[in-house]
Amino acid sequence: MTWLPLCFTLDGERCCSSAGFQRSFSAINQPFEKIVADDMWSAHRETMNKVLICLLYISTLFGLTAVVLTILLLIHMGSFVNDADDYLYFMTLNPHQLVDVAIIVCLLGGSIAIPLAAVVGNEEPIASICFFLSIVTLAGTLVIFLRSLICNHRRRNKRLKTLRGHQETIKTILKQEFEKLNTGASSSLAEKVEGS
Repeated sequence: MTWLPLCFTLDGERCCSSAGFQRSFSAINQPFEKIVADDMWSAHRETMNKVLICLLYISTLFGLTAVVLTILLLIHMGSFVNDADDYLYFMTLNPHQLVDVAIIVCLLGGSIAIPLAAVVGNEEPIASICFFLSIVTLAGTLVIFLRSLICNHRRRNKRLKTLRGHQETIKTILKQEFEKLNTGASSSLAEKVEGS
């Protein structure tokens, strides 16, 4: 199989990201050979093969999207960001959520494709061992990821509440000090008027 590496230049250095694409494209260009066996998966192999091919295309497409967007963001950042103000403006124009979503869809598609490939390409008992082990590993990884998201969200909300409390305290202190300054300025003005 022939393939072309995806290369780009960033600050004079040549970078290639061909290994990931080579594997992804070889998986979709050379589909898995479907095993014909009379086992518990025989009724589902054809459907799993079709779903597997779709997942491989989706995973490859979103993986390519994530890589290209990341490269573009790095090149544009190197060209246009000179100070903190430029960086803030750049980040508002180029939200990174699209890259995050592309990475997550790519990883989910690839992770779901692994157990399907185990069933499509292997007979019993290898098919069942690989399928169920892959499903358990994927489920465990998703639980850890979701737990991390929930904990970070709770911590962020708690921090925002604390900051709001601090902001209210600072506003109260500033208001009191401003009133003291106004009262002091008014009394000194009154003294000047009385003195003249």
